[in-house]
Amino acid sequence: MITVHRAALVAAVILVHALVSAPAAAAGDEFWLVLGPGAGRIEDGSPGGSPVYSVDITMGNEATSSNGIISLGLPQFWVSGGVRAVDGDEDILMPYGEVGVWFILAFGAGCSRIFGGNLGDYAVNLFLGMPVPLKAWEREGHFIMAEPYYRYYRTVDGGFREFGVLVKYGNRLFD
Repeated sequence: MITVHRAALVAAVILVHALVSAPAAAAGDEFWLVLGPGAGRIEDGSPGGSPVYSVDITMGNEATSSNGIISLGLPQFWVSGGVRAVDGDEDILMPYGEVGVWFILAFGAGCSRIFGGNLGDYAVNLFLGMPVPLKAWEREGHFIMAEPYYRYYRTVDGGFREFGVLVKYGNRLFD
């Protein structure tokens, strides 16, 4: 039987592998570095939930079509990591890592380490986001987007949810 600790370990290995191999996998593709803050609410047992704030860094590639006409490569793979702070009855800090794919919606999975609170020590998390471009400077290789998201966490003691919005600035590293 898979425990949360084993699943977190597997997710961590996948994340490290993806971080190490991402530049090589992006050879010939556009490769992006995306940074941004986020804010939302997390169900941590307090009435109505608690505010959660995050800082996120994402790396990903965009494979183009063979004729170069379609710039939206399908699917786009990404690796993300960051830290979330929960401002509830007890302060909680949650560093995390995720890997996923973006095909209209962003789907991902990862793991979190939970410091403080009574949510558990580790969580396996599932991510669903909807990236919405706000501004693009294609010639300069920059963009800004908003991403409403839902994240579900599973711990040894149960599960909890988070809803929010990420605002991200992207910069093309190489193509």
